[in-house]
Amino acid sequence: KVDGSTQAVLDTTGLGIGTTSPASALHLSGSATANARIKLSQAGASKEGQIQQGSTGLALSAAGSNAIRFDTNGAERMIISSSGNVGINTSTPQTKLDLGEHGASRTQISWHANSTTSYGHIWTSRSGARPTIGHGVMGSNTVNNGFEYSTSNTWGRSALELGYSEINFFANDEDSGTYGNAVAMVNRMRINTTGVGI
Repeated sequence: KVDGSTQAVLDTTGLGIGTTSPASALHLSGSATANARIKLSQAGASKEGQIQQGSTGLALSAAGSNAIRFDTNGAERMIISSSGNVGINTSTPQTKLDLGEHGASRTQISWHANSTTSYGHIWTSRSGARPTIGHGVMGSNTVNNGFEYSTSNTWGRSALELGYSEINFFANDEDSGTYGNAVAMVNRMRINTTGVGI
């Protein structure tokens, strides 16, 4: 108690601060935003961050020009910079959403109908060039500008590739393959600075 008022309670459920009936191992409660806040600071480095429950929702905050990092397995995976840019596999995002990992492997966004089948993808090649949209195929993780099966279903596959001063249209007849295996896509049409080739 402080000044005759109960500030914290420890019972068999946990420690309650601002509440006399904690519902978890650590339960903070307050009538104002400042009273339902966990603040973290690094001494001598002007680094501060906090987690708080406010009237409009839960907030994870970094003070000043500090960024918010998300790490797994001892490595940074995502960062939100002080300017609001989001970087995945890059510590210095230059745009609102910046996907890193150029050179080592493809950079890819995928969407799925279920947990085992990948239908659509947008990616750049391992060299960071040739943005491509694919259906039933995805970018190769080992070969520059290559393709891999993104589903083992039997169906046709297609891709639109933006190259240097050219656009390539790929389409294959129905076939089946193993997810992740290489697939040779047929270039059906190309548009470049000299015209259209079919």
